Amino acid sequence: MPIKVYIPTPYRELTAGRGHVDAHGETIAGLIEDLERCYPGLRARICDGAAVRHHVNVFVNGQEMRSLRGESTPLSEGDEVAFIPALAGGSPQNIVRKDVIEITRGHHDDIVAHARNDFPNECCGLLFGEGSRADRLLRMENVEHSPLNYRVDSQKLLEAFQMMEEVGLDLVGIYHSHTHSPAAPSRTDIALAGYPDVHYLIVSLADPDQPVLRAFLIDKGLVEEQAIQITPALASADTRPGGREL
Repeated sequence: MPIKVYIPTPYRELTAGRGHVDAHGETIAGLIEDLERCYPGLRARICDGAAVRHHVNVFVNGQEMRSLRGESTPLSEGDEVAFIPALAGGSPQNIVRKDVIEITRGHHDDIVAHARNDFPNECCGLLFGEGSRADRLLRMENVEHSPLNYRVDSQKLLEAFQMMEEVGLDLVGIYHSHTHSPAAPSRTDIALAGYPDVHYLIVSLADPDQPVLRAFLIDKGLVEEQAIQITPALASADTRPGGREL
């Protein structure tokens, strides 16, 4: 029986769009080698040399490998392994072109409300849907509890992905707030951006009475602004941190 491997959205261009693949290996390191044989280029996305990149979390049956034996963590047939790039950033680069992400008025208002609720710290959350359209919003906890940066717990991130996969939705957006700076990606945002095909939405509370929400693609240091299209409400529930229904 092969090992079941979860492939996150940023790496699926290398797996022909597949989110789940089978592979073999006696350890995490061996599994990555087998994945590279089947999907060339995947190892470079996951590893820096022989080590897994610091911003990539690897789960073995729900446990992060760094709490086990790292790349030497033993694997058995039937194990489930997930590769999850970290979701983090902090409080501009040149803007290249505009595209569109579709969100509802409710999504817009809830992002602004979340930013205000968590002020003076940065807030963060996820948008799930299909293509460029967001159907569900999940508020996540900023475990840094900081006005300068944000980070989502990797286990909670994995749980959110699994929950949304069950209803057939994919990650289309990541949002966070800037409490005192403009709605533009900071150097930290750009350096830690690990989801090049996902929209990054930033809400600025620099003027608390007039919050500004903007959207971007961030890929290898290149920042591309996108237009935000407000669409009619969709028949889907938004959720709070940890996947709890509103």
